[in-house]
Amino acid sequence: MEETQAAELLDDALTHWAAGGAGPDVFQFLDLKTDLDPQGSASKWVDGTGPGSSPIGKAGLPSDPDGVPAYAVMLATTHMPDGRPLPMLILECETAGAGLADLARRTDWQAWDGSQLPQPDYNWRLRVDIATRSLECLVQIDPDGYDVLPHLWDASETVPLPEPFWDLLDRAQHVLIAGPVKHGEDQDAFQRAADTGELLAVVARVRFM
Repeated sequence: MEETQAAELLDDALTHWAAGGAGPDVFQFLDLKTDLDPQGSASKWVDGTGPGSSPIGKAGLPSDPDGVPAYAVMLATTHMPDGRPLPMLILECETAGAGLADLARRTDWQAWDGSQLPQPDYNWRLRVDIATRSLECLVQIDPDGYDVLPHLWDASETVPLPEPFWDLLDRAQHVLIAGPVKHGEDQDAFQRAADTGELLAVVARVRFM
C-alpha cells in the first residue's frame, strides 16, 4: 500500500473512530492516565533544562536555551467514544518563551476544545526508538521530507517508556498531542484552557526508528 493510500485509510479510520455523537459529554478527553509514568513526573522527558531542574512555578521560568522555547511532555491516554484508548502527549511549558503564542507561531495546529479529535497532520511525527523503547523527538516535516528546525521537542536523555504506554503507541501508530499547559496545572485547569480556546492540538504519526 502506498503511503498516500495508507494516510487516507488512517484518516478515514480516525474520522470513523471519532464520529457519531462525540460531544463533550461523550468524548472524555480528560480521562487521563498520567500514572503511566512510573516516576510520577514528566521531568525525565524534558527538552532543554533536563531532569533534576529546580521546581518551576508560574513565574520565574528559566530562559529559553539558545532563544528557543522548550517544553516537557507528559504521558497520558484518552478514550474514544467506543471506549478504545488513544495515546496522548501533553506539552508543558518548560522555559519562559513557551506557551500558546509560541505554539501558534511554530505549528499550524488547530484550537481544540476536547469535543472531538483534531484533524490528523502527517507532516508531524513523534519518533520513538525501538531498541530503547523511548521517545526521541517531535518534529515537523517540510514538503521535501526534511525536518523543520529547531524540533518542537527533543528528549534530553533516553528513558524507557512504561510498557502499557509503549504497547498503546505500537497498536495505535498515531498520537494525540495537545498543549500548552503551565507547570503544576491540574485537570480542571486543562479543561478551562480547552473551554477558553487556549489549547492547540494535532493527531501525529508515530514513527518507530
